[in-house]
Amino acid sequence: MGEEFIFLLCVNILIMRKIGIFCFIYWLGGHASFGQEAQVIELAPVEIIPTDKILVYSNFSKKDREKNGTVRGPSGGKKIAMLSGFKNLEKSTIELKGLEFFFNYNWTEDSSGFYIQPVVVEEDGLPVGDGVDFPEKYLVTSKLRNRLFIDLSSKGICLAPQERVLLGIRFLENVNPETPNKFDITVLSGKMDDSTYLLYWDGRLPEKIYDSGKHSAGLKYSVVYKLKE
Repeated sequence: MGEEFIFLLCVNILIMRKIGIFCFIYWLGGHASFGQEAQVIELAPVEIIPTDKILVYSNFSKKDREKNGTVRGPSGGKKIAMLSGFKNLEKSTIELKGLEFFFNYNWTEDSSGFYIQPVVVEEDGLPVGDGVDFPEKYLVTSKLRNRLFIDLSSKGICLAPQERVLLGIRFLENVNPETPNKFDITVLSGKMDDSTYLLYWDGRLPEKIYDSGKHSAGLKYSVVYKLKE
C-alpha cells in the first residue's frame, strides 16, 4: 500500500510538472507573435521621484562598474531575456508600480526605434501571480536616450514579504526591418544583491548565470513600488 501511494504521488508530481511546462510554453507562444492586434505603447521619458507612498529600489550606485550586454531579437536564438532576481524586503506586501532599465543604442545609425516587452515571472519561470499578462509591446525611441520606464500600475503585481520574482525586458524587434535585431542593455559588474538568469522559450527552468555576491554581474534596474495598506 505504501509503495503504491508513493508511485501514484510521483506520477502526479510528474503530470503537474508537465502541465506547468505546457502552460508556460503556451503563454510564451501567445507572446511570440503579435501581428496587427498588439497594442503599441510609445514610452515617454519619466523622472522617478520617491515620495512617502512611492518607493524606489535601485540595485546600483555611483561606485558600480557599467558594461554593455548585447540583447538580440527573436532571430537571435531561443533566449527570451536576461533576468535579475528581486525580493520584497519590506515587512508588508508591496505592489509593483513600474520598472526602469538602462540601455545603449546607436541612435545616429537608426533613429526609428525598437520594441520591447517587460518580463516578470516566478522563480520557476512561470507567469507571476494569477498569470499577469503583457499583451502590449512598447516602443522605445530616441527621446528616451539611454533609460526607459515601464508603467505596471494596471497589472496588479503584488509581492508578499520575502516573496521573490525574476524581472527584465525582452527585446522584440527594430521598427526598421533593415536594422539588425539587437541592442546593448546596461549591465553591472561587482557586488549584486541577487542572482542573474537567462529565460528561454522551451519551458526549462531559468538558467542561473551569476550568483549574488561581491564578484557578480547583472542588469542595472530600478523597481518602483508602494506599500499595500
